[in-house]
Amino acid sequence: MTIQVSSDAPHCITMIGFICSGKTEVCIKHPVLSKIERADVDTFIFDAVKEQEFPSYKLATLHQQDNVSFKRAFWDLLGYVKDDNDSVIIDRLNIHRNSRKKLLSFFPDHNHIAINIHAQLSVCKQRYFSLERELEANGEHHLRRDLSSKAFNQIGKSLHKVSLAEGFTSIIHLNQFGKLMFVEGEQSDFVRSIVKGLN
Repeated sequence: MTIQVSSDAPHCITMIGFICSGKTEVCIKHPVLSKIERADVDTFIFDAVKEQEFPSYKLATLHQQDNVSFKRAFWDLLGYVKDDNDSVIIDRLNIHRNSRKKLLSFFPDHNHIAINIHAQLSVCKQRYFSLERELEANGEHHLRRDLSSKAFNQIGKSLHKVSLAEGFTSIIHLNQFGKLMFVEGEQSDFVRSIVKGLN
């Protein structure tokens, strides 16, 4: 799959990695990425819990109709980004090839860049359960996602290795600490600015 876009086209940056691989942290702390709209479903869920629309994250995602509404809000946001011809960061797992294909098709005029974080599932599980314990200790148990170890292992089985053939112009590979490993594909000025900001 090859997508031809102009060099000054807006960017769609697809973060790829397990839960607690460090995707969001890279986005928030990076001098370039932190200035770009970040889209993820969890933000809508956490906001709904904090505004007391639901008593907890777990209950907010318990029913299919609620999950659908959160996903609809996510895609509505992407629609606004597309209409405004803005750049966007897709900050979710994106570990399945089909989910990435949907994003590539949704933004045909964007320059697609993937940031792939190579954090092992065992490391991410350790980080996740540590975070859950911290939320509990801080009296924020309502923000816990309450994923089981079995559910985490199922996520691990869903990982599809990302490739340029999917339609990405560049893939930036990071290690589990968010440090640069290597870059595949085009090294545009924008990609170089991302790489520079990682140092």
